[in-house]
Amino acid sequence: MTRTSSARAHAAIAAAIDVLGKDPGWAEAEAIYAGEAWPRHCLAAGDGAGAVAALIVLDGVRPADNLTRWTTHLPAITTQLGP
Repeated sequence: MTRTSSARAHAAIAAAIDVLGKDPGWAEAEAIYAGEAWPRHCLAAGDGAGAVAALIVLDGVRPADNLTRWTTHLPAITTQLGP
């Protein structure tokens, strides 16, 4: 698999999570996966702005969870988008 096709695969997964994550029928396990993987797939696809958008959508009611999610992805976002 070439680097380009790998980035396209990650972009496709991120897009699928974006669409399917809006389905109220998603189970808790799928929602947990989306919360962990969506920003990561965006970043792997070279889409730092998409990762930020995903993190905004994923923000929930627990500030500690939000902080952990953002700080996990912040270094890669900063690398792609700058400080």
